[in-house]
Amino acid sequence: MAPLPLLSGLPPLCPTSTCRACSVTFIPLIQQRKTCYHCGFSWCTDHLCVDHKALLPREGGGHDLKAVCLVCWPHVKSEAACSTPSAIG
Repeated sequence: MAPLPLLSGLPPLCPTSTCRACSVTFIPLIQQRKTCYHCGFSWCTDHLCVDHKALLPREGGGHDLKAVCLVCWPHVKSEAACSTPSAIG
């Protein structure tokens, strides 16, 4: 199993009232807004895949699992592959 990608820190938050991908309007208790911890944009549950997680460092040490959107996931995953010791020639 490949190690989880590591995020560099909190993204700039870009809260919106609609999903960045499909423009569905977020309605409290009906359509929940989720945040990608790589790009900071708001996404609906169809576009923020719960299976795509990365580690976000905590201030006091350790890491938290955070969601990454489907748009950012390939980029985050490739950054992780490039930074592993086995990938460095």
